[in-house]
Amino acid sequence: MFVFWRLLLAHFIADFPVQTNNIYVLKTKYPWGSFLHSGIFVIIGALLLWPFWGRPDLWFFLLFLFMSHGFQDLLKIIYNRKNSRDTVWLFLLDQVLHIAFISMVFLLPISLVKYTVNQTAWLYWYSQDRLIIYLTFLVGIGFGGSILIPYVEKMVKHLPQVEIPPQFKYYGILERILIIALVSTPGYWYIFTPLVFLVRYFSRETYSKVSVLVSVLAAVAGGITLRAIL
Repeated sequence: MFVFWRLLLAHFIADFPVQTNNIYVLKTKYPWGSFLHSGIFVIIGALLLWPFWGRPDLWFFLLFLFMSHGFQDLLKIIYNRKNSRDTVWLFLLDQVLHIAFISMVFLLPISLVKYTVNQTAWLYWYSQDRLIIYLTFLVGIGFGGSILIPYVEKMVKHLPQVEIPPQFKYYGILERILIIALVSTPGYWYIFTPLVFLVRYFSRETYSKVSVLVSVLAAVAGGITLRAIL
């Protein structure tokens, strides 16, 4: 699981916080834009798996992910362009397929390797799967929720297109990260979850009921799942 979790973290980082509006525009305008994005994903994955740079099967699999991720995104864009069906279900299917391709690492010998070290503090923390899993949930739900919520709003309200308000994006990320942290932490920290809504108060912005409900449910579900895993 060591390699899998770091590749999954790399995927979420590349798909959400690192995929800026400029990169998204390049993806929709030029075929090579999808491979620019998949290249960023592979670079992040390689950096997170630096102890295995000497293994040929790592580079083979990163090349596979570069091609599969790029072609999948390109096909999704072509499909949306022809059918105008950029729905929440397509978004979720896209993520499931990306994770399925990453899961194919279990077919390789590198998936059985465990990197352990206790020489220095930062290397020790890097080797801890619990920390990587924790960060994976924070990035995947904290940042990914900013994309999921507008898709759900589009479906529920029958909106013509997906809209992601910048102010909701950042306050929503902070809210979900705090909820996940409180719910997943051992003990009774979850009782402080209602205090997280002060984030919305200080943001001085209005939020739809749908966005609030989806954001909270996603964060609580993520926190509960993370608590069970850890």
